[in-house]
Amino acid sequence: MQQISTPELLIKHLYNETNAAEAGIVDAALAADATLQQEYAELQETKYALDEADGQAPGSSVIDKIMAFSKEQELAASH
Repeated sequence: MQQISTPELLIKHLYNETNAAEAGIVDAALAADATLQQEYAELQETKYALDEADGQAPGSSVIDKIMAFSKEQELAASH
């Protein structure tokens, strides 16, 4: 199985912008990796919160989630 190399691919999948090959890779990786499932769930929550904002500035909880996710990605990349 091909490894998912970027968080951008998860986001692309979240917005249904992956092609068939990419979608297959993401789906297989999600089925096999609990950590990746958690990351994807956090992205889904963030997307939902942004969608619910209805064009308004995001609330502090949304910003906190985005910042926490970004920090996690930065720490993971540095190790």
